[in-house]
Amino acid sequence: MNSFDNFFCKKNALVVGGSGGIGKSISLMLAKSGANVTVHGGHASEKFDLLLREMNSISNSEFQTQKHRQIILDFAKIDLEKFDEKNSAHFVDENSAKKIQKNCGKKIREEKISEKNSCEISSLENLKSALKKSEILCICYGPFLQKKIAQTSAQEWLWMAKLNLALPGILAGYAARFMKRRGFGRILFFGGTRTNQINGFKTNAAYAAAKTGIASLAKSFALEFAECGISTAAIFPGFVQTEYVSEKARAEYEKLLCGKKMIRADEIARAALFLLSDSNLNGTLLEMDGGWRP
Repeated sequence: MNSFDNFFCKKNALVVGGSGGIGKSISLMLAKSGANVTVHGGHASEKFDLLLREMNSISNSEFQTQKHRQIILDFAKIDLEKFDEKNSAHFVDENSAKKIQKNCGKKIREEKISEKNSCEISSLENLKSALKKSEILCICYGPFLQKKIAQTSAQEWLWMAKLNLALPGILAGYAARFMKRRGFGRILFFGGTRTNQINGFKTNAAYAAAKTGIASLAKSFALEFAECGISTAAIFPGFVQTEYVSEKARAEYEKLLCGKKMIRADEIARAALFLLSDSNLNGTLLEMDGGWRP
């Protein structure tokens, strides 16, 4: 068990973008700390199923009542303007559904998140249900785009703003309504490298501009909901070693970095749980990049 004074035991956590990378490490660490974790991923995969099995295999008798769940939902296919509608339509990714049927051999139920975990997926209503129940919300999701300004299309500008800024605001805003009723909540956003303040970027301006908005978003949530028992923070990681970084790319990155090494995903996860566990850190913008500057 991690040393957070049992803070996370039996709390309901939702990790958006939690099936890989930094989100995966946070999901695992929350599970090891006693939380009931719902993990969102964009697509069905064996890797995602393995994560759920690993989380469920945590063998601590103190946590026998833990329940970990899986939500598969591709935000690129959701009309976010309908997010708050009372009777919003269910969403199912047809390709993901076929993969789940093939891998699990079970009928897919759209009505609710399965109590048994893993293979039953998913709709916008499932996500709303998880947001309503979440006492801890980590939004690690955010697609990256590396293009110079002159090469960035109008659609790509809208895409970056929608998925990297509007989506986190919508999800956190929805969850905060229910956290406010309970008088308790923790929200953690993720920005990009060097987007905790205004900077210029030569090759990823659209992404960086949207992620820079996360700093304002975190500060705004911290200000509005502090009196409701809700605290909000944000992490702005540097170059992080995850399964998405090839050995070749890792070697190239490490030549550029101050300490000649990338940050490990589990190091980011430990910082995340530290921020989540202490309400005095409300409004904190944590730049975690080892001091790297281009």
